[in-house]
Amino acid sequence: MMIYTYQTSKKSKKQKAKQKEAWVKHCKKFGIEQRKDVFKPLSVETTFRRIGSETYKTFESVQTNKIDTFKREKNQYTGTAMIGVAAMHKSNLVPVFDSQHAEQVAKMRRG
Repeated sequence: MMIYTYQTSKKSKKQKAKQKEAWVKHCKKFGIEQRKDVFKPLSVETTFRRIGSETYKTFESVQTNKIDTFKREKNQYTGTAMIGVAAMHKSNLVPVFDSQHAEQVAKMRRG
């Protein structure tokens, strides 16, 4: 179980002001000035373009609708060596080539 809490600062305004004065005094001791953040509005600058970029050629995309593709033929066993397919365990299908192999698969399934 997780408990989420919200805790506000327990320091009073006077304590925070004293702490800030001490920090400013410490910074002056080492010659560090406090930075004052001044709002500067965003100015829009001009974007620079590469000289001569208008002279480069533009190339058209490849037209893929003109390429002919053919449907692949399904793989189908056409030989006579395989007798059938045996299920060894659940969906593990094994090809059977002779009757002895079929008997072995049947014995494996049944223990």
